[in-house]
Amino acid sequence: MDYFKDFMKLHIATKLFSFLLFIVNALFPLLLFYNWQAQATLGCYLGSLAIQLIVYKRVGFTRLVKLGRLLWLPLLFVVLQNTILVNLDPASSAWIMTLLVVNISSLVIDLRDLKLWVSGQRESLVG
Repeated sequence: MDYFKDFMKLHIATKLFSFLLFIVNALFPLLLFYNWQAQATLGCYLGSLAIQLIVYKRVGFTRLVKLGRLLWLPLLFVVLQNTILVNLDPASSAWIMTLLVVNISSLVIDLRDLKLWVSGQRESLVG
């Protein structure tokens, strides 16, 4: 698929951060699938990827592909709201803290990119 070919043209830092997102949002949830937070996270990650692929198909690899990650806003709110006072096993606790830090960081970048797209910067990110 062209999406993955174009993805490989991105800057190495972007690819590494995307790999970190994959680990935190897909790989760890598969390992911790016994808790609902992991199931919800994996579902959001797959939904986000589906939206990114649909946007890519329509407008190419522009800043708008980040639109899919907006699914993380309700996910992070629900996970944060419903796990603060819950006693989780150490692995789940460490993963949730990592999830919050990584995904909130990603959302800051993504919201900035979406704002730039809305303001007219609609060129391809892959040259």
